[in-house]
Amino acid sequence: MKNKFRNYLQFLLLLVFAQSCSKMLLRISGHIKKPHLEDSKSIKKYCKKAQDPYDIIWMASTKDYFDKIIYKHPGSPDVLIYDKHFNVLQNARGEECHKMLINFFNDSTEYQYKILVDSSYTFLKQKTLVVDSKSIFEDYDYIVVYSWFKWTPRLTKDLFERLSDIKKTNKFKILFISLNKDWQKGQYIRPPKISNKVKNNGRANAPKE
Repeated sequence: MKNKFRNYLQFLLLLVFAQSCSKMLLRISGHIKKPHLEDSKSIKKYCKKAQDPYDIIWMASTKDYFDKIIYKHPGSPDVLIYDKHFNVLQNARGEECHKMLINFFNDSTEYQYKILVDSSYTFLKQKTLVVDSKSIFEDYDYIVVYSWFKWTPRLTKDLFERLSDIKKTNKFKILFISLNKDWQKGQYIRPPKISNKVKNNGRANAPKE
């Protein structure tokens, strides 16, 4: 019972955070798809079809790690930007969403940020497996870790398109790491049941174990 309550709470926070974050930058329709259990093969196929600009794809390597990632980084779409020393660039203006930091690449001379020394990059890297990896720079200026779901296709598409534009036009060498947060086969028996619209309170059923 305790584990089911924890899973429900995490899922509730995830939806609420996703709503508040996305409203600040994206045009939201509230439309979502029925979630399905995914695996590395289905995620890799989806990334190629959806033109994800990734250099590396990450997924949680175990159910325990998946729970920890969702608990610590519940938002999606969400973007974390690191410098070459793995320090995260945190917004200095107080916006609640890391995704606003995409603006940094559009006009870094005007966009204010601060460097935060933390262990979030190591935390994510140690708890994920590499689904796919393309040719990447041996040396890079920034690392962008962006998380997403298949079951929010419009938000995910918008995220991929914005990042693709940055990758095509930006002068910096950027490593793009795509972090998928879908429920995985072998970790859950079935995906959660959610309505076709995200409700204001983010209410939804937790995955059955």
